[in-house]
Amino acid sequence: MKISEFVYVPTYLTKASEETLRSYRISINKLVKLFDDPTIFEVNLYGTEFVKKLEEKGLEPATIHKHCRELNAIFTKLGPAGPKNRDAKNLLNYYPYFSPPDFELKAPPEFSDEEFQSLFNAFSNETEFPIYLPQEKRPLFWQAIMVFVSIVAVRREAVLGIEWRDINRQEMYVKIRSEIDKKSKNRYKPIKTELIEYLEQIRPHNISWNSSEKIFEWVHCNKTWYKCWHKAEETAGIKMGLHDIKRFSGELALLAGADVLQLQAHMDHEDINTTLKHYCRPKTQNMVNKIVVPIPKNETVTPPPELEPEELPKVHIAPAFQFHSKSEIIQFYLNETNRLEKSDIIVRTPGGTVLTILKLEEENENIMLQDRIE
Repeated sequence: MKISEFVYVPTYLTKASEETLRSYRISINKLVKLFDDPTIFEVNLYGTEFVKKLEEKGLEPATIHKHCRELNAIFTKLGPAGPKNRDAKNLLNYYPYFSPPDFELKAPPEFSDEEFQSLFNAFSNETEFPIYLPQEKRPLFWQAIMVFVSIVAVRREAVLGIEWRDINRQEMYVKIRSEIDKKSKNRYKPIKTELIEYLEQIRPHNISWNSSEKIFEWVHCNKTWYKCWHKAEETAGIKMGLHDIKRFSGELALLAGADVLQLQAHMDHEDINTTLKHYCRPKTQNMVNKIVVPIPKNETVTPPPELEPEELPKVHIAPAFQFHSKSEIIQFYLNETNRLEKSDIIVRTPGGTVLTILKLEEENENIMLQDRIE
C-alpha cells in the first residue's frame, strides 16, 4: 500500500482528536512528497534521509522534530503490539523510526502593548474576508479575535468553535466545550466586559446570544486564513501569530500578579512543566529583583578574631611531586630562606603525605625533614 493511499482514520489511534489527525496528515504528506510516495513497508528505509531532506529545505529543527514525532506516533500504532503499545494494529512487523534532531528550545518571543496595538490597527485594512459579513464588519471580526484570545488565552481551534450560547454575560465566563478543547475537557474561563462589547459589534441582528451559531464562523480554507493574517503582520511590521497572542495573554497575567498555578490554569496546561518551560521564563534580573533577602544588622555579626602581625604564620607550600629527591627539597628550602626568614616549608605529596621542613635557629645546613600523615 502506498503512503498516499493510506488514510489515517481515528480507529488507528485511540482518543485522537481531529486536530491530531490533521497534524498526522501534514507529516504524511511531507513523506509522500520527499520520497515519491513509498509503500508503508518501505518507510523504514527513510528514517535518517527524511531529516536530512527537511534540513536541506531550510525547516527549523523544532519543526523537523515535530514531523518526526508525528510519524513515529503513526507507525508505532501500525506496528506490533506490546506491553506499552497494547492498541497497536499489527499491520507492520517492525517499528519504523524517524530520528528527530537535537535542538535547543528557544525562549518564546515577548511582545509589548504597542506591538499588539500595531497588529490590531493593521487588521482595520482587512475588508476582503470573511465574505459572509458586511464589508464594514470584516475588520472587527479579526480585531475581536485578537481581543478574545488576549483575554481568554485559547488556541485557534477553540476560537473558531466558540458559539454565542457559550458566552455567559451574567456570570462573565465563556464555556470552552470538550469537543473544541485540546484535552477534550469542558473549561470555564472568565471574560471581561470589553470582550462583550467587541462581540456585540460583530453579532448579526438575526442571531441571539443563545444561538448555537459560531461567533467566529470561518467558511474559507486555512490558506486564506493565513493569507489574511500574514498580510496584517506585514502591515504592522511584526511577526505575531494567534498563538503568540495566547502567550501575550500569559505575560499580561504575570504582570497582573498571577502565580504559576494561576498561570497554568489560565493557559489550559495539564502539566505545570509546560507552563514553566514555554510560557513562564522571566529574565534573571527581573526574578532576582523580586527576591527579598534579610540582611543582618552589623552588630549581630561577630567579626573574626584579629591576629597580631608577629603571630601570622610564615608557611610556604610546594608540591612534592616536582622534586626527585629529598636533597632537591632541601635545596628548594635553602633558596626560599633568602626570601622567608624563620619559616617552615610544607611539601604536600600527591598521596597525602606532608613533609615539613623545620629550619633550625643557628645553622641553615642543619635541616630536619619530618614526615606526617594528614
